[in-house]
Amino acid sequence: MASGGPTGTAEGEVTFIKTSENSFETCTSFKERLATSDNDLIVGGGQGGDVFMGAGLNVEVGYVDRVSFNETTCLPELEVLLNVSPKSYGTTYIYSEYHLNNVVKPYLQRMIDDPGTSLERKDTCQQSIDRWDKIISDNKTQRSNAIFRRNIPFDALTEFEYAETSSTASDSAIGNFTTGEGVAKLDIEFEIAGVGTTVSTSFHFSKTTGETNEYGEESEIETGFVLKDDDVLDAFSVDVAMDTVYNTPIFRTKNGQSSCPWEPKTAKRQAVLLTPPADGLVRVDVPSKEAASFKFSLGNVSETNETFTYAVAAPPSSNKDGAKIYLNGTPLDVPVPLQIPYGTSISVTITVERGPKEYNYDKLKIALLSECEEERAWALGIPPEDNKYHYAYKYIDVHFIKPCSEVEINVPEQGWVVYPGDMTEPNPDIRRITVSEYDLNNSDFSLVRVQYRPVNGNGAWINIPGVSDRYNTNWSGWNAYKMAHPDQANDILEKDYTQFFWNTVGLADGEYEIHAWAVCTGNVADKPGFSHIIKGRIERQPPSLIGLPQPSDGVYHVGDEISFTFNKDINCQKINALDNVLLFDETTDLPINIDISCKDNQIFLDPRFDPNEFVENHILRAKLLNIKDLVGNNAENQVKRIKIHSRRESMFIAQSKGIFLKSRRDFMFSGASFYIKSLRDFS
Repeated sequence: MASGGPTGTAEGEVTFIKTSENSFETCTSFKERLATSDNDLIVGGGQGGDVFMGAGLNVEVGYVDRVSFNETTCLPELEVLLNVSPKSYGTTYIYSEYHLNNVVKPYLQRMIDDPGTSLERKDTCQQSIDRWDKIISDNKTQRSNAIFRRNIPFDALTEFEYAETSSTASDSAIGNFTTGEGVAKLDIEFEIAGVGTTVSTSFHFSKTTGETNEYGEESEIETGFVLKDDDVLDAFSVDVAMDTVYNTPIFRTKNGQSSCPWEPKTAKRQAVLLTPPADGLVRVDVPSKEAASFKFSLGNVSETNETFTYAVAAPPSSNKDGAKIYLNGTPLDVPVPLQIPYGTSISVTITVERGPKEYNYDKLKIALLSECEEERAWALGIPPEDNKYHYAYKYIDVHFIKPCSEVEINVPEQGWVVYPGDMTEPNPDIRRITVSEYDLNNSDFSLVRVQYRPVNGNGAWINIPGVSDRYNTNWSGWNAYKMAHPDQANDILEKDYTQFFWNTVGLADGEYEIHAWAVCTGNVADKPGFSHIIKGRIERQPPSLIGLPQPSDGVYHVGDEISFTFNKDINCQKINALDNVLLFDETTDLPINIDISCKDNQIFLDPRFDPNEFVENHILRAKLLNIKDLVGNNAENQVKRIKIHSRRESMFIAQSKGIFLKSRRDFMFSGASFYIKSLRDFS
């Protein structure tokens, strides 16, 4: 047996690869839109319309009411405090410059000024104010440095919109892999019949595992603007520039015309002018029951020469004592609109009467204004009078006489009438006058005197004969006067009211005024009291015809007006063609159908002739029966005669189209031709 032998080595490499790929893609998109406001309150960056967006820290702050009880006065007390919440939280802010300047910064400043704020928070608030100021200042610098792109003119009936979009895309991939390697070795020994060998076999292997994550991001920014306006006839020329920092548009108004709100660098479409009275803005020694009068001139100074409607107002804030203010007789409780053409002025009368208590009224404001601009100012918390172009105002002062005693007439009321048919009075010629509101406890108040005057007279007041004076028995001079005038001992004032009886017999018809006068003595002799002036009229005479009835020549031609005029207004509602106004053909004594109309002091007749009836040269007889005036006085019955000159139904047609010859008397023959004397075109 032999031993020993060769040794052999065999090596091999085997690589196993398994490939599989799985992918999953998730897409998420975000969209945000940021825009400036398009309302009319704040327009443009110059008024604070720019918008700022960023990250910050919110602090809750606001005003609170603290109610406490005062044990000394036994009354509740209200105190307004600044409340600051200690918590704060991160946020993304979106604020306009107007809000920053008028809300955020003032609140921060109030926190600084509040004694209850800690020093640390005061410092934080001041830093916030400084940062806001820096942001606003930088924005103004960026607006100034913006690069001009183009000019765009437009008006309120157009709309211009522009937008541009920029996109940015990025991709990234992140892979995580793990690789494992190894060697496997096998030695095999064998022997056959003493002959053997050793075989060595080895295997190298590797394994890689891992994953790949891919990321993609795409951002898109759209920047644009819209140019439009909602006030017809507004127009603008605007330079558009581009901010180089944020790539946003900047607008600079070059010129134009605008209204509500008016925008700087444009013509003012609305502008007012209030001219004060030539006799000043102060009235003194006004009788307490009369009105102070002021003549104002209202002007429209529109820079675009336009007619506009403005408003006249008497703001309640200047009238805390309740004076009664009127514009041309209309209560000025609310603004009264008036249309004022450009370049003209309107004269108006402002009257002021006493309120319920006071006698002196200072600084009553009278304003001429644009209502739209005023509403905008109040919405923004801006005093309207700061805008002198759209809010013109003057202050008036009125000082009424404070009498020793007031006095008033309760009966009759305004518009009283003395007439024969008055069933409310036992004697229609005697007018009852009831007077009250006098002060019997004032020893300087001597008497009430009732007076009248004709409206068209010389203005002097006339004592009512025989009964004009009634005396105050508490007057300091009453006893002496009673002894000197024993016949008037019973002419005294009653406790609550006193009646006077005015005999109007002998007074002509017309308009009259009555008033009561509280006569004062002693140190207040120059401070009498007067009632309101009560206006009315005496109408005892019935209506009567004046002038000649129409046609004035007494001859009726087709188309003529038949009318009757009275010396006063008549009751048109009680006039008809059956009972009051009749027309007859005196030749046949038959009635003629008519249409009648009535206005003020006139009656109009329109005959409706029968086409088959011949009335040429007939006489018409008109009857006016039971014509009454407005208080019921009955006019005398009237009979008037009118001659018919031409007949409506007798007509000849000429060759010219639409021309009619009316009646035989309207033409004459001459041989084979005719000459037209009168033509009427009825086409």
